[in-house]
Amino acid sequence: MAKAKHTPGPWQYYYDPADHYVHKIRVGAGLVCQMPGWAIHDAMKVEQEANARLIAAAPDLLEALQITRGNIASLGPAGALTPYTSYQEWLAMVDAAIAKALGGQP
Repeated sequence: MAKAKHTPGPWQYYYDPADHYVHKIRVGAGLVCQMPGWAIHDAMKVEQEANARLIAAAPDLLEALQITRGNIASLGPAGALTPYTSYQEWLAMVDAAIAKALGGQP
């Protein structure tokens, strides 16, 4: 499997209307990316924030998908998971990544 070349996560979504209405994705004090946050109507504001949250969740989603792929590939004839991670940890990681992408809490 290819090694990731992106900035390691976790990435965090940040928005401050006083900061020229810019959605930011940060790693600690560093900036991964930023995108315009101004909108002419509420639906556009909601979509812009959702896009920024999805970008912030990218490293988590990639990690969850990589573990999921490893677990699926390792299923034996009896369907037992190998020691990549426990079933409960696996589901918790997937749930947390999805919640982050959707702007909620796991």
